Amino acid sequence: MPYVYRCEACRAAAAPRAWRDQAERDQDAHRERAHHGLIPDDGITRTGPPPAARPPSELWRAVRAVGRTDYTRQAAVLLGAGVLVVMLLAALTALIR
Repeated sequence: MPYVYRCEACRAAAAPRAWRDQAERDQDAHRERAHHGLIPDDGITRTGPPPAARPPSELWRAVRAVGRTDYTRQAAVLLGAGVLVVMLLAALTALIR
């Protein structure tokens, strides 16, 4: 398990995690729970070599987590609107010629 979240202010450490994003979730949860969202003197350290590959279930969990963010939704809407505008301009250009 190569990643461990440690809070120096509390002198506490979370359980070792295989992936950095898991340790970051531990960090976020601890900051919210123990420090009311403030950022203490803490960090994530690598304690061993990284694993060879992430299992498929972990990959899909990470992909779904990204898909749930507001930024991803906004980007998808903008991309869709951009595609529609390009298609409309192409159709109008074809009519003019």
